[in-house]
Amino acid sequence: FVIDSDAEAPASPRGTAHQGASWRRGVGPVRQFRTTSDQKFYVAASKQLARIIVGTEPPSQPLDRLILAGGEELTLPALWPRLAPHADQFNPDTIELCRTVHNLNGERNAAILSDLERATAALNEVGIVPCALQGAAHLMTGLWGSPANRMLSDIDLLVCPNDLPRAIAALRDRLDASVRDGDLPSTHHASPMVLPGAKAAIELHHAPVKSSLAKVLSATAVLEQSRTVRLGSAQLRVPSATHSALIAAIHGPAGEGFCDLAPRDAIDLVFLARTTSDPGDWDCVAAK
Repeated sequence: FVIDSDAEAPASPRGTAHQGASWRRGVGPVRQFRTTSDQKFYVAASKQLARIIVGTEPPSQPLDRLILAGGEELTLPALWPRLAPHADQFNPDTIELCRTVHNLNGERNAAILSDLERATAALNEVGIVPCALQGAAHLMTGLWGSPANRMLSDIDLLVCPNDLPRAIAALRDRLDASVRDGDLPSTHHASPMVLPGAKAAIELHHAPVKSSLAKVLSATAVLEQSRTVRLGSAQLRVPSATHSALIAAIHGPAGEGFCDLAPRDAIDLVFLARTTSDPGDWDCVAAK
């Protein structure tokens, strides 16, 4: 697993499904399976771990394949709260590993929230109230329960398209944010920016999803239906449950039909469906 987004990704253990996989910084492997059996093994472990995390299946032996899948899908930290009540049933070293990963992710997320407050305060100073997307929004709303459960690759902030140049300038001039070598803009966000000493890059979005899906969900719709929350001295927005669900379903490769929904996004959807304070319009999600 990758705790720090700048850390060099570890080599896959010999004999696993990901032997020779290539890596993208901070978001796990671009998977290459040697056999259909390897692929089935990995997918089964990923789905089993997701069921354990959302509480529809109890943890069971063996844990090694769940740890491998959870590390590479960025869901491993959420395993510990499900294991803790059954700790005496598993290998002590394995239990300590899962507990440590959970705690380390909690420390990292605390630092990310501090970075988010700094970035948001800088944007507020130039009259911009950004909307947190995906993991950053879920940290703000406590969607996954403990802040240590949900792992983030980066901080996604949505601004009005016309405000994007000012937002970039605010982070650069007020916080000395810079673009890492090799990081390029996407069709829906600017090049990722990193604050000095930060644990995760900041992606300033001018659209919530890729341009090919712009008709499904626009920045205007997300911002208009978002709600305002406080983070320390800063003010930002979080999307409605309906829009959070849409973003979870289509923001990644799954939205373009390249692969199945990632386990972390599927878990987001399950937790969003259980939210009573903002139940969401699931007929709208299904239709879109």
